[in-house]
Amino acid sequence: GYAYRDYGNRVGIWRIADLFQRYQIPLAILVNASVYDVCPEILAPFRARGDEFVGHGRTNSERQIDMDIDTERRMLTQVRDRLVREEGRPPKGWLGPFISQSPNTPELLHETGFSYMLDWFFDEQPQWFRTARGPILAVPYPSMELNDLPAFINRGASDEEFTHMVRDAFDQQLEDTERHGWPLVCGISIHTFLMGHPHRARQLGRMLAHLAAQRSRVWFATPGQIADHVASLPAGTVA
Repeated sequence: GYAYRDYGNRVGIWRIADLFQRYQIPLAILVNASVYDVCPEILAPFRARGDEFVGHGRTNSERQIDMDIDTERRMLTQVRDRLVREEGRPPKGWLGPFISQSPNTPELLHETGFSYMLDWFFDEQPQWFRTARGPILAVPYPSMELNDLPAFINRGASDEEFTHMVRDAFDQQLEDTERHGWPLVCGISIHTFLMGHPHRARQLGRMLAHLAAQRSRVWFATPGQIADHVASLPAGTVA
């Protein structure tokens, strides 16, 4: 199991970095704070590209739903402070390990300075959440659909099927956007130890080529850029 994941750090991540650089598409990197202790070198090419680093817990071996409020607050603070120390600025966004939230998470994210969260995948547009401390934005995340891990591991999709899923979702949302006149978020989630294998990297190249061919019709953005745009809109524009 360790070797399976470590392949992504040793090999897969570099193929993925090359492809996204070739097609000039930005990335949001979901960062466990433990990466800085174990293999910080894998973050260097994405830092150089100006990609966004999103807080993703200390490690994927723990879940927020299992934490009491003080433990969760301490964990969020530790992750935020580690990213500040390593990157020179706090992260704007958060995705919980296992996409897991406790009843306290939105308030604690607001308290510790996060402006958006990716844990809620119930819509294709950003939505404001009310919390006791003020609003926090939910930016759509692909979760169980356009996410290679549940597609390949849980549902047994083939490499070609996942490529078709991404293309079809992108095309459908682009068509919906232009027909109805409102923007939608098309998010795709990939893991280095899955999509970085040579046979899947070929499929990833086909996906990115398909997306990049429509560059004049879409905004390739990180979730942080989407959140900043939504925050700049007049009150009430986004529900």
